[in-house]
Amino acid sequence: MDQPPNEKHPDLAPRRTAQLALLEFLRHAERTAAPVTPAAIAKATGWKTTSARTYIGKGKLDDFLTARDDGSYEVHDTVGIADEEFIKRLSQSRAIQAFGSHLKNAIARQLLARARDNFLLAVELFNRPSLTNRSDAFLMLFGTAWEQLLKAEIAEVDEGNLYDGTAESGQRRRTIGFHEAMRRAFTDPKDPIRRNLAVIRDLRDDATHLLVPEVQAIATRYFQAGVGNFCDRFSAFAQVSALPDMAAGLLALALPYARPDFAGLARHYGNQGAVEIRHLVQRLEADAEQANDPKFAIRVEYRLTLDNRSTGAEIALTRKPGADVVGVIVEKPIDVEKGFPYRANELAAKLSEQTGAQWTVTDVLAVCDKERWRGDNNRYHYHVAKARTHIYSELCLAEMARRYREHPGWLDGCRDWRRHQERQARLERPLATRRRR
Repeated sequence: MDQPPNEKHPDLAPRRTAQLALLEFLRHAERTAAPVTPAAIAKATGWKTTSARTYIGKGKLDDFLTARDDGSYEVHDTVGIADEEFIKRLSQSRAIQAFGSHLKNAIARQLLARARDNFLLAVELFNRPSLTNRSDAFLMLFGTAWEQLLKAEIAEVDEGNLYDGTAESGQRRRTIGFHEAMRRAFTDPKDPIRRNLAVIRDLRDDATHLLVPEVQAIATRYFQAGVGNFCDRFSAFAQVSALPDMAAGLLALALPYARPDFAGLARHYGNQGAVEIRHLVQRLEADAEQANDPKFAIRVEYRLTLDNRSTGAEIALTRKPGADVVGVIVEKPIDVEKGFPYRANELAAKLSEQTGAQWTVTDVLAVCDKERWRGDNNRYHYHVAKARTHIYSELCLAEMARRYREHPGWLDGCRDWRRHQERQARLERPLATRRRR
């Protein structure tokens, strides 16, 4: 540490200052592989030695300290952690806190719990392919889950804002509706999350009679985007994931898409019904294509190849040795750079512009490596093998900018993590190699 920890945070409350000083002390100890003692912790934070022993004894530092035989402790997992996450863990006892216990408002806690239950049930029902009306059930429950989540956020700030005006004598107060809650939560009408919510609300309220099986394939692109948006917002507010890790597969809602045939629609629903359904499908298709934003509606693209060797295509047809190929193979190349428009230096420049902070290529690599985005091709990153180039998506830009704004210390944590990884790599190199350098 270049300066005493307490001098680095003079504007913070004493308890928070001490906790951040503790984090700085532990990071320094981890980087230097130095053991720590309760007395050393007390000296670094300004606590009494008994207070430091109490912190350790109650298990508040179990995530970061491992006891040694000589009574000292080995430090781990502090270099890459964000400041706020460290402080949050210190506030928890070994017994897991009750869900929503960080919220001050009782109604907000109840709404949050019900939002999670309705969300889980919505996704679970949609993943039952035997249900012919699963879109109806999903929309009802998912719309309710969103409404409860947004109202929980409103109640936590000011419960009075939940109600629409004042109730007459002896009458129950009326709460605001889904549309008003959505308008307050997303003030920009062009926000892709708000637009996605508006589609889901309209399908739930205004187009229920049009949610026939033939519409389901295009509608699920909006459902999938909404599920991702809900999970992100829920996690930020509830401080826990909406889904346990083991249930991540439940998010695979998107279906193979083919536009429904008008003649078939007319046979099943009549001419007028077919016209309304076709109009709804065309509008959903056009809006998704025009927005081209995964927070509004996801895009499902497949590459179909016929080859003698294994390729990176999502769908592959393998030809047996000696077999003849009958038919015409049409190859329609997809410009990857349209979905991943940024090199690392371009992404750093965009982030500097959007956040007002100075980003470097090293910062971009630190974040992407720590989040394991560069390990394979995904929605954030694509590796162009032939060009030996890594390129990044608009979603990657938006996610990095969001985390920087919402989580102070997050970028510094990624930088520390990368420096630690580089140091470990140097230490693990053979001694002869290091001497030659």
